[in-house]
Amino acid sequence: MSFELALIDYSKYPFLKSLEDELKKYGNSITIKDLLIISKEKLDEAKNRIENIMKEKLNVPYSQLHGDTVLTFYLSLLILSALGSKILTEKFVENEVSVFKSQLMMERPDVVVEIAKMLGINVNTDEIELREYQGKKIRSIRLPFAINFVEYLKYSKELRKKDEKFSLRKHVLQKGNVYLDKSELVDLITYRIRERIMNIIKQIQLTDVPEEIKKLADEIKGRKTPPCIMELMKRKENLTQEEKKILLTYMIDIGADTRDFAPEEIVKEIKKNRVIVYSCERIKELSLCVSNCGVKNPLQLYYGKLL
Repeated sequence: MSFELALIDYSKYPFLKSLEDELKKYGNSITIKDLLIISKEKLDEAKNRIENIMKEKLNVPYSQLHGDTVLTFYLSLLILSALGSKILTEKFVENEVSVFKSQLMMERPDVVVEIAKMLGINVNTDEIELREYQGKKIRSIRLPFAINFVEYLKYSKELRKKDEKFSLRKHVLQKGNVYLDKSELVDLITYRIRERIMNIIKQIQLTDVPEEIKKLADEIKGRKTPPCIMELMKRKENLTQEEKKILLTYMIDIGADTRDFAPEEIVKEIKKNRVIVYSCERIKELSLCVSNCGVKNPLQLYYGKLL
């Protein structure tokens, strides 16, 4: 089997392009902050993809979006980083991987091979045909993709721990190669896609996230001051030592300005010991709970009970 050089549609598979390369097409000095000024539509698309996951809805393929889908993809990851929810991040990535897998299954073999190679999977199109006897009938099985068995073991290492179907004994091994059908190769590719997206998110520093995106993340979280904390704030000048400690700890936890509330040395001590505000259970024991909020810690109301 021979293929001409495949043309990859990056708008369908935006993870294949780095954000740096994408920004270059707008000009050498353009930053993501500059694009946010003129790309409100892309920011809304990214926000919608995340909110869909929060509502248990599936996202459409990027091929159904208009314009610069690479920008939409990376804005989504920046918003996820600002949200800081591991559960939401994992659900979002799983949904994206599912979308990409569906797209890959519809691609021509040459496109699938090219994407595999771009993700570091060295695959060849050395097709073999097998015949399987089913009673009096003979079924022909074509396995169009071949991977050196040593490299296959490397690519499938984590997958083999989770699913027996990736073990060597479940595959045809000839001439030092493991032979795969399209769905099996796509499984290897989608595992690499998942790894790539998770690595991109892990490398994002919160300090690199533009303020516009941090504000958007706050909107998604719907930050609210817990009723028990609001009650303490109302009595700010007439609190017990325990109540002052609770309020100060909460203020530190959310990054609020504490200069007019407590001496700097006390603030430093709390930060050093990494103290977080009491749980709702403890707040109730102290008779400071004033409302049934449905959370386990007051910080969940501020940072958002995302999922």
